[in-house]
Amino acid sequence: MPVAQRDRGNEMPLLVQCPHCKKLHGPKAKKCESRSGKGCGKNIPSDRKIYYAQWRDPNGRVKQKKIGPYKEAALNFLRKVETAVCEGCYIEDKKKPKVTISKFCEEQYRPWCETYNRGYKTKLGYINVITEEFGSKYLEEIGDQDIDKLRRRMIKERPVMFNRVLATLSHLYTIAIEYGYIDAKPFNTRKKRIKETNRLRYLLPDEATRLLDACTDHLRPVVEVALHTGLRRGELLSLRLGREVNLEERMISLGIETKTKNNEIRYVPLNDTAYNVLRQAAEGKKIGDHIFTWKGKELTSVKRSWASALRAAEVEDFHFHDLRHTFASNLAMQGVDLLVLKELLGHKDIKMTLKYAHLSPDHRAKAVSVLDEVFSQGARNICENSSSICQSSFSSGA
Repeated sequence: MPVAQRDRGNEMPLLVQCPHCKKLHGPKAKKCESRSGKGCGKNIPSDRKIYYAQWRDPNGRVKQKKIGPYKEAALNFLRKVETAVCEGCYIEDKKKPKVTISKFCEEQYRPWCETYNRGYKTKLGYINVITEEFGSKYLEEIGDQDIDKLRRRMIKERPVMFNRVLATLSHLYTIAIEYGYIDAKPFNTRKKRIKETNRLRYLLPDEATRLLDACTDHLRPVVEVALHTGLRRGELLSLRLGREVNLEERMISLGIETKTKNNEIRYVPLNDTAYNVLRQAAEGKKIGDHIFTWKGKELTSVKRSWASALRAAEVEDFHFHDLRHTFASNLAMQGVDLLVLKELLGHKDIKMTLKYAHLSPDHRAKAVSVLDEVFSQGARNICENSSSICQSSFSSGA
């Protein structure tokens, strides 16, 4: 195959592959057709281009390598090759051994996630979907068409699940690149995710009362502290007396001795309710003991008791994490500044907090009702000023 013409903008020999018939074209090709009339004639979408790098080695032989959907990655690769050729340190690229996705997951990716990923148990489900769908394929064999096929299958039943699987697959390939199994991702994940609707479920006052009354003795203090601090479930169950919980200063400190989700230190003050619940739960415990226990042992899960409480309270479509939404929603509706709320929740980006900005029609109506007083006051001032002017003019005329 002849060497491709250089991209005038970058002076680098690149090729792009037609996603339909796999024919190679110049980097600016928008349709699969050549001057001689060869090609399928179909359009080549910009988000489905697969870039190939092409160069000559020191012996003049044409070399070609598939890079992936990112043009900049192909250009970076070519820069390294040309630099190596110019400096006389060019080394023939040896073919990497092919590895199936299931084998890579078993030998490399699962152990990596188990060691470094805090949410390993959750991620394990996404990994299982990947191995069931693509396990028999080699790492470099997956393309955009394979992702599209999975997307069509999951979009009706589990759209959110698809996004998590796609994010996990993308990370899997990042690790594969770092470990040297492949050079680049063979697919593009930028425009394939399904748009999610933000779920914001929080307890109404009567629901909160019913739920607390339905909780068992060991679950109720956990739920009460969650409602008054906004802590995540893992953060709650890991609270220790004198470590995260300082009853003297009425403060919870997270991220100092244990990891938080964002690996940042966070301080949450205790109101009267949270303080009294924690003080009662800490009775008889010494420094370093876990606050929440069951039968004298550390409480590690509330799954069963939580499900029972929801059924007994007749609270539907509610998850434990929604206690955090309840905390944030009520603060937002009481006019707490969003920046303060961001600090309390430990959000890394204010965009995460903005979903609490507009919560209920009543709250929005209360907000705009302020303008009644503003404009009515302005109207009264105008009338008073006009009246004063009229009286002044009348007095002058007299």
